[in-house]
Order: sequence, then structure tokens, then C-alpha cells
Amino acid sequence: ECRQIDENNNPTWLETIKSPVRNQAGDLIGILGMTRNITRRKMVETQLSLASKIFNNSQEGMVITDSNANIIDVNNAFSQITGFSAEEVIGKNPNILRSGHHDDAF
Repeated sequence: ECRQIDENNNPTWLETIKSPVRNQAGDLIGILGMTRNITRRKMVETQLSLASKIFNNSQEGMVITDSNANIIDVNNAFSQITGFSAEEVIGKNPNILRSGHHDDAF
């Protein structure tokens, strides 16, 4: 991977794959190469890394659920606040957090 800067100071990330080309005797006669633009992938990786840092380092408890409302992840703050470890709640519905002391509007 390498980064190039264009005339407008915008970075472009490139990935290059190279492979030797040999004749029947096994002698190196050339190199076959392919380069592709991976700038979008690098941007997504950077955004995912930032989101992960925010999730893991937040002082606010966070719960991530799937489309069926099953918990698929919680952050450390969630565990500190609720006393539930990630292992205890992953795969369960957030209703397990209900204390029974509040009405539905709460």
C-alpha cells in the first residue's frame, strides 16, 4: 500500500500486487503487476477505527442491538454502570435491564 498526494493535496491510496513472470526454464523474465485504488477502503477503515475508539472509551453505557432487538455488543461503561458483563447480555433482549420499578413510559 502506498499513498500519493495529487496537485490539490488530496491523498489517494493505492494497493499494488506484483508477481514474477518466469519462462519454462524458471528464469525471471518480467514482473506482472496490478494496482488498484483503495482510497475509499482506507476512509472506511479510519471511520470504523474512530467509531470503535468512541464506543470502547465512552463513559456512557452503550448497547448495540440487531434488527430483532437482540444485544450484539455492549461497551465497558455499560458493564460498569449495570453490573452485567458483555457475556451475560449478548444475545438477549434489552428488557433484561428492566427493574420492574418503573412504568412503561420510563
